[in-house]
Amino acid sequence: MLPPSGDYLSGRVTLTNITKVSSTATLRFDNLECEDEKDYICTFNYVNEFGVIFIDESEPTRILVKAFPSMPDSISCVVTASIRIKKQDNSSANFPNNRNNIALSTNRNSRSSLLTDTVNLTPLLTTEKSVPSFRERDTVQFTCTGNIGKPPGRFVWEIILQQRETIVYSNETTMVVDQIPDICSYRGTSNLTVQITADHFKAKVRCFEESQADVLGMFVETEPLNISYPVRHIDITKQPNKAQYDQKTTTINLSCKGDGNPEPTYKWFRQEYTRSILSSTNLYIIEDVVKNNSDVYICVVYNTIDDIEYNANYSVEIYIVDELWSSKESDSLQISAEYAALVISVICVVVITMIWFGVRKHHCKRGKGKISSLKDASVIYAEVNEHTKLKYRLKNNQANSLNPEHADVKHDLMEDANEVSGDPRFKYNMITGKLEVYSNV
Repeated sequence: MLPPSGDYLSGRVTLTNITKVSSTATLRFDNLECEDEKDYICTFNYVNEFGVIFIDESEPTRILVKAFPSMPDSISCVVTASIRIKKQDNSSANFPNNRNNIALSTNRNSRSSLLTDTVNLTPLLTTEKSVPSFRERDTVQFTCTGNIGKPPGRFVWEIILQQRETIVYSNETTMVVDQIPDICSYRGTSNLTVQITADHFKAKVRCFEESQADVLGMFVETEPLNISYPVRHIDITKQPNKAQYDQKTTTINLSCKGDGNPEPTYKWFRQEYTRSILSSTNLYIIEDVVKNNSDVYICVVYNTIDDIEYNANYSVEIYIVDELWSSKESDSLQISAEYAALVISVICVVVITMIWFGVRKHHCKRGKGKISSLKDASVIYAEVNEHTKLKYRLKNNQANSLNPEHADVKHDLMEDANEVSGDPRFKYNMITGKLEVYSNV
């Protein structure tokens, strides 16, 4: 039976007493409520063998009522600090002429300066299909609120970038706001503070309770973020892509691409005529491919944020000639160069060999002004022969790669080399540059 203090359990529990076949009394909760989280004691009476009545009780047993977390209610956000651009009067204006330049435009007669301004805004409930919009370098605080269960859990944050890369924030503090009596749970809240960059463009901010990470659909996330940022990362492509062009090229297409939000606009200029706009789109086509149109072509990219115009520029050099060298002429020049290198190498070998002969002759005994025998002459000319053949072996692969019309040159050179060493009666005269008969007097 329940004591008076347990009347609140009436109708929600079932009691069983001791029987002849069971010595266990039970208390079963048919409808557990939050207030049932207490310590419980069983009190029992018994009569001993002497007829004395005793009252005893059990150790206390505590019931813990747990509750599962659910999907968070919402994500709200507020800009806590913002970098604002302040316009001031200024009549000067300069055309951006660097190869890759990013600047504030001054064509609105304004001068810009950076001011840090803390802005307090009404929280925006971004889970109501509204698109949160921020500027680059804003400081934004996101707040996630919802049922975190019992015992209290904690929220985990994720930022899913446009490139599908996910940044996880699992160390942000989750605070208990209040209890949810009907479900014996707690409501919690967590804040995530982010410095906004261009990388957050079209990113989603997601929040979920930690224990529900693997449960499908148990998260809440924002719509893709709309981030305003000035133009940057300018690139130019040319088609056809060549170092030089000639008049045989029909057109040259120049395409410019810049990154920025809002979507950029484009203007094309020539470096020699910067006051004349060639095109107001990202594409410019050089239709008259002549030498006079060789120049540096500049693409300037613009976008406007809070009535301030930003611009960035990039350039490409186009070189147009009257006529490009044909591949056949280039091959002919290459063959001529290789042939000249071969001839010069042969001359160098002959000169070095004759200098060596002169040094050797200088060390010979006086009065021995001629070769004493055909045997000595054979030794000398054999050395010349070996040097000559070595040189031709080194040049053999290069000679074979020449045009077939030069085959006769190679053949004549080889015959001359054999002639130098083939007959010991001949001697090379360094003064006349000819082979002369050398008799053994």
